[in-house]
Amino acid sequence: MIWIFLFTLLVIISHCSKEAVCKERYRIFMVILIIIISYIVAFGGKVCIDNESYAIFYKSLKLSDIKDNDIAFTKTFNNRYEIGFLLLNYFGKIIYLGVAGFFFLIALFVNGVFVNFIYKYKNSVLTVMYLVLSGICIQQGNLVRQFIAAAIFTYSIKFLLDKKWLKYLLCVILAAAFHTSSLLLLLFVPLCFIDVEHKGWYKYTLFALYGISLLAMLGRLSLPLLEYASIFVSYDDYLTDVNNIGMEFSIMRLLLFNGMAIFVLMTQVQNSPILTSILVMETIVTNLSVPLPNIARLYVLYDVVSISFFFHSLYINKRDSVTKWMLGTSIKFVFIIYLFFLLTRDYMLNDNVLLLSKTYSFSELFNF
Repeated sequence: MIWIFLFTLLVIISHCSKEAVCKERYRIFMVILIIIISYIVAFGGKVCIDNESYAIFYKSLKLSDIKDNDIAFTKTFNNRYEIGFLLLNYFGKIIYLGVAGFFFLIALFVNGVFVNFIYKYKNSVLTVMYLVLSGICIQQGNLVRQFIAAAIFTYSIKFLLDKKWLKYLLCVILAAAFHTSSLLLLLFVPLCFIDVEHKGWYKYTLFALYGISLLAMLGRLSLPLLEYASIFVSYDDYLTDVNNIGMEFSIMRLLLFNGMAIFVLMTQVQNSPILTSILVMETIVTNLSVPLPNIARLYVLYDVVSISFFFHSLYINKRDSVTKWMLGTSIKFVFIIYLFFLLTRDYMLNDNVLLLSKTYSFSELFNF
């Protein structure tokens, strides 16, 4: 029943962290929040299927490879791990991290970026609880490389919004060094050169792309262009049902994200076209996960940015109309009900709660 204590603590700490935006002395709560989530991810990641293969790979590397100038780059391809992740593994070895310490280092970076981004936007507590209850914390232990790439993308959003294309491009290249699928983020580079704010044509373009994904979801349209992904041999199974365990989205998530996409396309695209584009992209991935279940794993690249932006868009100012207040309040109520459903299904009524059911020991933090 440790999850009851953890969730209660997370609610309290995440609420206190809101004050860190304007009061520096409250930043300690944000630090505590990052450490708690990172502990859950790093030490509790042992329950994840892929986590074991990452641990085995990390343990197989030896410092002697570095001392002999014989870093085994071929292992990158044999194990389907990109060069950035391989070098990160060697860095962990250089500073004598054990397997738990290695995962904790990654979790601190990833969740440090995520939490700092989340608290730049309104309704941050709701965002944190969504990410925890929706399983993002547990999935971090499974999709380690993709979450590193997602953190880099989340950090790069400020460059995308400021139209600093070169810095954004460098971030995408760095993200791709950890997971090649990050190259899809190059789709947003043109937004650094095109003025799409208050442009009706851009709104209709996003609607059209979203509509195509709906047709694909309903089986009314096939997308053979996706087969070009097979040029990346390591990712050609994204177009199949291979290894899609746990990657299919529930009907509830499909409904929520399609509703979110329609809402921001109707209300936010004029003033926030870039963030709207990112949320729509995640919805497209969600819809395509019906005919192509394995493609669902791409959602982690966008999730923190999309959810933070969406909940921020629901924030009500005193100057807002009664209609917007009622709409925003109603949508937040639906999400709170959804979170309560997840809490009930995955924890209260579940005799086999995964969260921290298996953990690494503190003795595995370092390996001297």
